[in-house]
Amino acid sequence: QELQAIINDDESFLMKKSNYSYSFVHDRVQYAAYELIPYGEDRNRLRSRIGKRIIELWKEEQQHQHNDDDNEQHSIMDDDAILFVAADHINSAPSKDYMYLTVLNLAIGELALEKAALSAASLYLQKAHRAWCKLTILDGQSNLALGEGSQWKEHYDLTLRLFRARSKVELALGKTTLGQELCQLLLSNAKTFSDKIPTFLALAVSLGKHNQHVDAFAFAKAACVQEGTFPRRFVVFKLLRDIGIVKRFFRDTSDEEILNMPRVTDAERTHSMRLLQELTIRASLVPNTSVYIASFCKSARLMMKHGINKDTPFILATNALLTASGGDHEMGIRLLNLLPHKMG
Repeated sequence: QELQAIINDDESFLMKKSNYSYSFVHDRVQYAAYELIPYGEDRNRLRSRIGKRIIELWKEEQQHQHNDDDNEQHSIMDDDAILFVAADHINSAPSKDYMYLTVLNLAIGELALEKAALSAASLYLQKAHRAWCKLTILDGQSNLALGEGSQWKEHYDLTLRLFRARSKVELALGKTTLGQELCQLLLSNAKTFSDKIPTFLALAVSLGKHNQHVDAFAFAKAACVQEGTFPRRFVVFKLLRDIGIVKRFFRDTSDEEILNMPRVTDAERTHSMRLLQELTIRASLVPNTSVYIASFCKSARLMMKHGINKDTPFILATNALLTASGGDHEMGIRLLNLLPHKMG
């Protein structure tokens, strides 16, 4: 309403771009208007309002787009990037609403991670972590330690998301010590093994990227054994049985039947399959032939039981390599021909 009053009073400063979008006629006009706002609480309050209003408009636009799929009109609110602008406005203003700041920066950090903007993700997740540390006050002072306090009990789901996202980002950026420290704190506080699986996977991948294949192999194997997807003992005996089961499946199942298998969308199952695949990769590099073939067979049997996803080509390619090396070139070529098909 205040903005509309200004526009109605003098249209020489602002241009209307859409129903709720305006722009200044020139950057210098925008700068002059901003400089008229007093420094301190007034400016902080304005920037916080701007940021929160942007988020409200974005939510309204998403709801509008959801309710009207045929609408071809687009606005700046269609772009998720506007949320980064909103977060920057809100973060610039001091606030003691630590829960809001934690949730906001965690969501923006996760969004940046999805877009592979690792540096930006790290920045927002650090802001979320600092706000998270202030959720609990110990002895009259903010708890600034990485993982101490009662947040794991009082805000478990939020804290799990934060540590999972931040450890993944820091490991991806090559900050191995910090990333591993965050991972260990998560593994120490996670309630269930399924909550730990993505972090086990992130740690194994990180170790492998740093050519620590022996450590990555041991870590991935221990995680798979703990989860129950890989045998604790009698590996060779169970391997012979699994080889026969996998061979019969691919021999008796047509290409069309494989491609029409159910799609795996469950995140927990997907992480379990990826962890086994990570074990297969590390076993091939150590090398440990029996674990390499056994982990592949276990991956294949999970696929046979639950269905296919975007990681299934790894199973098919590994099987093609093994069958071709065993002399069955026809089967190897058949499996390779399946790889271009979309499976996830």
